[in-house]
Amino acid sequence: MTDDEFYTAIQVWASGVAGIPFIQAYQNGARPSGAYGTFNLIQSAQYGKDTILLEPVEIEGLAYTKQTIIGNRVHTLSMNVYRMTNPIEVCNKLKASLRAFTVTRDVMDKANIGFVSASAVRRLPVEIDNRWEDRAQFDIVLNVKVVYNDVIESIEQSTITGEIKQGAETTHTTTSVAETTP
Repeated sequence: MTDDEFYTAIQVWASGVAGIPFIQAYQNGARPSGAYGTFNLIQSAQYGKDTILLEPVEIEGLAYTKQTIIGNRVHTLSMNVYRMTNPIEVCNKLKASLRAFTVTRDVMDKANIGFVSASAVRRLPVEIDNRWEDRAQFDIVLNVKVVYNDVIESIEQSTITGEIKQGAETTHTTTSVAETTP
């Protein structure tokens, strides 16, 4: 799962359960006009050892190496609900859906997202545009199987310049290393 796929899965889950739009926090876009929620990835930690796969690939006639990293991450998300009559109720509904065997849980399982824990729901009114808005917030911890792909360009030549000090003598040196093919 890529980061974008993870964010999409969270957005679909939260919007579907809460019945209001959820947006990723800190995107500098316009806020929805009615009730809405935000989610923010506030922490991500590697869990266990990653598997790294290297595969030669050819792109436009040039040889590269494709690197695939597969591993587990523990993501902590801050979930916020704004402009609701009772935002705490909506947050509790979101938390309960992660524990229940529902379509939501089935979708999360298929996306390799596992529920670990959730904090208490907090009511935290916030001042927006010089007026107070009711807000509720809680954190969730999820276990996520991630897959990152990257293409590594080969280094064809590298030049290293430096100096070697031995006692009172200093030797300046430049070394060039070129890739060789068998």
